[in-house]
Amino acid sequence: MKGHAADSIISYAERSRPDLVVVGSRGMNDLPGYLLGSISRTVLTHGPCSVLTVKSPLDAPVSVLLALDGSKPSKFAANRVKEWLSSEEVTLHLVSVVPDILTDASQKVFPKSRLKALVAPLRQQAQEYLDQYRELFLKEGFQVVGKRLQGNPREKIVESVPTCHAQLVVMGSKGLTGVERFTMGSVSEWVSAYAPSSVLVVRH
Repeated sequence: MKGHAADSIISYAERSRPDLVVVGSRGMNDLPGYLLGSISRTVLTHGPCSVLTVKSPLDAPVSVLLALDGSKPSKFAANRVKEWLSSEEVTLHLVSVVPDILTDASQKVFPKSRLKALVAPLRQQAQEYLDQYRELFLKEGFQVVGKRLQGNPREKIVESVPTCHAQLVVMGSKGLTGVERFTMGSVSEWVSAYAPSSVLVVRH
């Protein structure tokens, strides 16, 4: 294929319609800790299918971190884990992050009691996601650990990678978490860039 590598990969994927594109993470960015090269980043952002960014070998048994936020892409990512990974070779860490809305800026606008009232249902929803998928994956024979966190979703996901000894992070490409309306796309790109593990971003 001729032309810019990322454009050529995307163009070929659009024609051949694979389920997955696998890219390396060779960094070409001077930002400290930024582990995603320009080609990988472009394919991840504009590619038509799921993208696996490989940073190290995946040796069985594999420790996998699945990020859940209740969105349709997140549910699709969970389905891909069931379809693509063997329950006999995987320990699954389910992580759901409640956005931290108790910031200094928000407390200047809203009473703290009001903010706490907003956070309570988000925590409940996150726990429901974890409980639902924990039962689902247990029935499929996976070893499952669930964890509910609060804070910045992209930072908490990356921070959880060494804690879980995760070799692979799996997440949806876009989504909504709680009352904060943001694209999971920006979160998935950030996690792909800064997580020390390989990252699978699932597209429907």
